[in-house]
Amino acid sequence: MSEPTTVATTKPALPPEIQARVAENKERNAVVAAIRGTIWGKDLSQDQVRAVAQYARENGIDPVRHVEVLGGRIYLTAELYDERGAELIAAGLIQPMEPDLIQADERLAKLAAAGDEWAQAEETRRMRERIKYGVPEAAKAAVVTRFRITSTGAEVVGVNWCGGGVRQRDPVGDAEPVKTAITRSRRRAWKQLVTIVPQMAERIGHLQASAEVVEGKLLEIAAPRETGARRMGALPLPSDYDDTRPAAPATVARTVVTEPAKPAPVPFPEDERDPYNLEGGDDA
Repeated sequence: MSEPTTVATTKPALPPEIQARVAENKERNAVVAAIRGTIWGKDLSQDQVRAVAQYARENGIDPVRHVEVLGGRIYLTAELYDERGAELIAAGLIQPMEPDLIQADERLAKLAAAGDEWAQAEETRRMRERIKYGVPEAAKAAVVTRFRITSTGAEVVGVNWCGGGVRQRDPVGDAEPVKTAITRSRRRAWKQLVTIVPQMAERIGHLQASAEVVEGKLLEIAAPRETGARRMGALPLPSDYDDTRPAAPATVARTVVTEPAKPAPVPFPEDERDPYNLEGGDDA
């Protein structure tokens, strides 16, 4: 008997528009998987993940490095502000200053007690700064970040502190207090520059505005389990966030004729501006 023969077949090439759609779907799925791999992304519903991915894609930002979501709110990271402001720094429009650490330090206190004049002056200076910005003495790290606007000489200040048990549900701040306080204070200063420097507003202001639009959608499609867990404080706070915006308002559920009306999400208390403890604890 003769051996059976096999005939190699080649699949016909897909039309260019179909190939483009397949490539787009692969890219979208990769972004969704990357978001799922983050600390904050694990608690989002599939629809929320897709909404965040679409927001990042439409605005040309990295959803892993540039965005985090907590309780239905989008937070832009300090890394994003750094990248968007780098050109202004290079052009000399904004002058970043070295982070100023103002926390209490036992080593400094020992030197001061031993009569070291520099330590005595530095300890006094730091204490005055802590008083000025309302920093708790127990904080393991407290940082003041300053940017100088070259054209006017005005300084923009961002302050943050963490560690030492001064915040609840802040494992990142407790584990690396100095690094975390530096990042958070820098982000806070950048956010103020967006409202002052037109060039910075052009680079990132639209991202803040569109994020607020997407937040409404995130709250509308929020999974009850995830929303409840965040509001009850069961989940830890990731990264560098101390946002100054008020808490996102609850949305009113729509009444459907064919089924019972869904209850509206419980709104945040009026006296709780920042229910996830992201603002940094100070009013500066």
